[in-house]
Amino acid sequence: MKVRIGDVTDMVEAAVPRASLGLRPEKDMVLLADLGFISSDPNGSINVVRTYWSNKDTNLVNDLPQEAWFRPAKLGTLIFR
Repeated sequence: MKVRIGDVTDMVEAAVPRASLGLRPEKDMVLLADLGFISSDPNGSINVVRTYWSNKDTNLVNDLPQEAWFRPAKLGTLIFR
């Protein structure tokens, strides 16, 4: 994982081997997906926010049943080029 902290924006780059996902992307392949991360308080002791690329209705961090709901209509489109 690479992390770059900037003056205005920060960037995190993570790589997951395609083989571990069972994915063999082809040119112009389209997938529905969402990517996200969980942020903690400054001490790193409690989760305070979940941030996702596509589904903006995922700010729950309390281990509630709603956090496991699957909403296909909220997925984004990934296109492999």
